[in-house]
Amino acid sequence: MPISVILGADVGATHTRLAIEGADARSRESFTPVRVEGAGFNVRSSGPDALEHFEQTLARAFAPLDTGSTLEKAVFGISGAGPARHERIEALVREAVVSQAASHHIQVDPASVRVVDDLCTAFASAFPASASRPTGVLVLAGTGAASVSYVRGVESVRRDGMGWLLGDVGSAVWLGKRALEAAAADLDARGSSTALTDRVCAALGFNPRDTAAQLDPRQALIREAYDLTPAEYGRFAPIVTELGHFGEDESDEVAREIVAQAVDSLLEGALALADPLRGNSPVSVVLAGSVLTARGPIGDLVRYALEREGFDVREAASPLEGALALARAEARLQKA
Repeated sequence: MPISVILGADVGATHTRLAIEGADARSRESFTPVRVEGAGFNVRSSGPDALEHFEQTLARAFAPLDTGSTLEKAVFGISGAGPARHERIEALVREAVVSQAASHHIQVDPASVRVVDDLCTAFASAFPASASRPTGVLVLAGTGAASVSYVRGVESVRRDGMGWLLGDVGSAVWLGKRALEAAAADLDARGSSTALTDRVCAALGFNPRDTAAQLDPRQALIREAYDLTPAEYGRFAPIVTELGHFGEDESDEVAREIVAQAVDSLLEGALALADPLRGNSPVSVVLAGSVLTARGPIGDLVRYALEREGFDVREAASPLEGALALARAEARLQKA
């Protein structure tokens, strides 16, 4: 039996998760939700077959729908779909959805297919399904780092999110890069001695204190570090947060300094965007990304400082649920 449905998707560089559910209470009762997974889709880094794999994932999602069903609203949260590449990515996604929908005899208006970046879906995921176009700030620190304010669900101001080369201060990649730099400065006697050195070098597979080693430890660090991709710097972030706990005897001064810089930067971005939104009710600040949501000094200190300032601090849930929440809200507004 043909029904009306909505679609939400969390699309990363390596993995895609997609869900379809009924567009209203009646259709949700009669339709078993569809959830499929597939390869990632990133126009820059997922390889030449990424679009084909994305279309295959769509095809598997549409297959259970009856002929004549209508896709009322689709929201795709896509990593890398920020303002710089949004127009191109949305055009590719709309074309793929329309093509696969036609192949499965499903009706869809291209204008009902919307692409947002993964920051937007992370923000939306922190609010109940009944929330419509929430206002607040997202503070993200995972592989990358950014702060974004939203006014009635629409992005207003963005801070950082400029990538490992130009920014992302406080991210896992930034923390890892700082750990490598601290180890290099220690071994080169131009920086402070730090426990980061032994831990970073061990993670790279050599002992910098091995006097029998044939290779100078500085050269060994160069050999191992320069083969890493920027994304791989993030593997050293847990070492920094483990050694950077404040007020603990086993903590390390250099690691604490790095942690303090990360906290200061993330808080500065959050407060700069949240303060102008203050009104009669507390401003919601959503924390997202492993650096902020995992237990550790950075997440704990950022959360404590924001709560002390009177903000309604929330934690992001699944980006897929965020995409579905946006699709539900936009479908409701479309009918209103």
